[in-house]
Amino acid sequence: MRCQMKHIGSILKERREELGFSLEDISFKTKISTRNLEAIENGDIEYFKNDISYVRYFVRFYCQTLNIDFEPYKDELNTAIDGYNHTVALNKIKEEELIHENVKKRVQANTTTVRLEKRKIDYSLVSLLTVIVLMSMLVLYAGSVVIPKLLEGKKDGVISESSIPTTSTTLSESNETTTEPLKQELIIQQETPIVYQIKGYDVNQEVIIGVDYGSQTWARVLINDVVSENPKAQTYEPGQHMEVIVNASDDLKVTIHLGLVKTNKIYINGQLVTLDASTAEITKGQQIHFVFKGE
Repeated sequence: MRCQMKHIGSILKERREELGFSLEDISFKTKISTRNLEAIENGDIEYFKNDISYVRYFVRFYCQTLNIDFEPYKDELNTAIDGYNHTVALNKIKEEELIHENVKKRVQANTTTVRLEKRKIDYSLVSLLTVIVLMSMLVLYAGSVVIPKLLEGKKDGVISESSIPTTSTTLSESNETTTEPLKQELIIQQETPIVYQIKGYDVNQEVIIGVDYGSQTWARVLINDVVSENPKAQTYEPGQHMEVIVNASDDLKVTIHLGLVKTNKIYINGQLVTLDASTAEITKGQQIHFVFKGE
C-alpha cells in the first residue's frame, strides 16, 4: 500500500523536477496545496485520512499538469487506497475488540469479589404486615356490610339527584381531553436540479436536515454560504448519519456539499427528499441547496 503510493509519488516528483517546476509552481497551476503535493510525492497516504476520497482527484490532476497518462497508474492507486481503507477498518475492529475484552475482564474481576449473603427473615416485619392486612379487611367488611345495615332504617328510599351520574358531566370531561392537531409536514419543492424550496414551516421552527451515507463520502455544510463548524467537514463511511439543525426563517439557505451524491439519501424532518434524477446519480462533488421560502 505505502510502496505503491511511493512509486507513484516518485514518478510525479521525477517528472516535475525534469520539467523544472517547484512545488509552488504546481500548486499555482492545480490549486492543490504544497503540503498535499508533498504528501503525494512522499507516498504519505495517511496524511489524507480525513480526505481519502480526494486522493484520486489530486493524483489525476497532478498527472494531467505534468502531461503524464494517469491510466497506467489508476489500478495501482486504487489498490493503495483500498488497502489503506481496509487497514483502517481492521484497526477499528481491533480497538473495539480490545475495549470489549477490557470491559469483560473488569466485570469478571468485580464478580469474583461479590459474596451473596443469605438474608434473615424479619419476623417482626411479617407480623406488622399481617396486622395491617387484617385491619384493612375489617374496615372493608364494616364499610360494605355493617354500616349500610345501620343506615338502612334511616333512609326513606328516595334517591337524591346528586347521586345519579349524568351523561353531560361525562361528555364535558371527555371534551376537555381533545388531542392536539397534528403538525403539518413541510413542503419541499424543486426549483432546479440542485435547488429545493422548503415551505409550510413556522418561524423559528426547528428543522433537521440529515444525510444517510450509502458510500464513503466527504461532506460539509454551509449556512447562507458560510461553512458550518457543526457539523465539521469530514469523510463519512457507509451507514453513518450526519445532520444539521436550524431554526426556520425566510430566505435561510442551507447547502449540503457532497463529494458524491449517488447512494446517499437526504432527509428533512424525517421526510426523504426526492432529488432530481440527474442530481441523484452524480458521482463527483456537488452542492445541493435548500432555501426556506415563506408562503
